[in-house]
Amino acid sequence: MEHRIHIREISARDWPRLAALEHAAYAHLLLAEGEELLRSRAASSPATCFALDADGRLAGYALALPYPHLDCPDPTRPEHAVHGATTNLHLHDLVISAPLRRRGLGTRLARHVTDAAAALG
Repeated sequence: MEHRIHIREISARDWPRLAALEHAAYAHLLLAEGEELLRSRAASSPATCFALDADGRLAGYALALPYPHLDCPDPTRPEHAVHGATTNLHLHDLVISAPLRRRGLGTRLARHVTDAAAALG
């Protein structure tokens, strides 16, 4: 089945579904951060965080943050710092809804993040 795919900025209405996708992907690993922490990460770099829609419904997301080389966000604390002076982009999360995995959507979303990062320098 072919889906209509669109990658866009994350909107306020996405957060409950985005947090549910994150929980489904990471809870079994005890790595789920929850909506508040995810929002703080996206707020630190909205130009490099994206939602993926399939047929008008949120089906995936990517959170990528400028971060110093070999450093990453503390998964237990909200993101407060903006690391704009670095040329390193930390791919914090990339999640595709389970029924849509193995269809190239993760690659497509990763390419979109890479293209956005290149455009930002």
